[in-house]
Amino acid sequence: MRTWLHTLRTSRGLSRERLAARIGVCSKTVERWESGQSDLRLQALRGIADCLGVDVLSLVSAELATPPQPVQAS
Repeated sequence: MRTWLHTLRTSRGLSRERLAARIGVCSKTVERWESGQSDLRLQALRGIADCLGVDVLSLVSAELATPPQPVQAS
């Protein structure tokens, strides 16, 4: 789980819907990013950084610090 994204978003008082609208994606996409179900692209990181008032490098550092989740066999 990308807790850094959830924590940063909520600390700025933004809902998933509001962040999604500001960066031009659907709220389900933000949910997938936060749950680790979908990878963040550079363009998305730029939008998130602008919206949340942080620099892209901070977001990339947070992303790299997030340990990968093991894949569960079905």
